[in-house]
Amino acid sequence: MNVKSGKGLPPVLIVQSERDAATPYDGGVELHKRFKGSRLITEKDAGSHGVTGLVNPCVNARVDTYLLTGKVDAADVTCAPHATPVPKPYPSRSRSRSRSRSRSRSSTS
Repeated sequence: MNVKSGKGLPPVLIVQSERDAATPYDGGVELHKRFKGSRLITEKDAGSHGVTGLVNPCVNARVDTYLLTGKVDAADVTCAPHATPVPKPYPSRSRSRSRSRSRSRSSTS
């Protein structure tokens, strides 16, 4: 596909994580090559799809600036991966089973 950026148009900003299964990194790099003057923000060693809006100040600050002003960095940027969320512990099954057993015993008494 022949894609072009043109005089008078804002630069194109591409944000891509290296291990995104839905949109492989190579595709982001190829898109960057096709848009002359574009900038690529790479989230290194990250596997998320939908990189913007997560907890990554390196990515978010640049995307916010682009959306508010149309300005991009003078060169491509590589950011560290966003923080991985830590799930809350889930009660073990044995504990919840013993609770339900004691409830059923007390309700029949």
